[in-house]
Amino acid sequence: MAHVELYLPTGEAARLLEYDDAKAVLWLPLPKPPGSPVMLRAASGVQLQIKVNRCQKMAKGEGFRIDARWVSLSRADRALLDRAALLDQAQSAAATGAPAESESGDPPPKS
Repeated sequence: MAHVELYLPTGEAARLLEYDDAKAVLWLPLPKPPGSPVMLRAASGVQLQIKVNRCQKMAKGEGFRIDARWVSLSRADRALLDRAALLDQAQSAAATGAPAESESGDPPPKS
């Protein structure tokens, strides 16, 4: 899954690494204690909220891995995240020259 750029209220960047309808795994530059709510903003302006389940320091001081659950994630918000992830995946593939893959893992059809 491609990473989705998000922003904390302070303007600092965060990355959504993995997600589904109930849970999210993020990279944050600052630690957040378990049980704390965290507000996030997508580039589209959509406000998202998570509640931290676990905070783990990453190797070499590279930030923190946050395991969390969504406090409120509507279908529309999920669709925006899915589109942002696909766009990021396509941009990453274009930058490396590799073909982008669909969500099913299949390569795109040849034209």
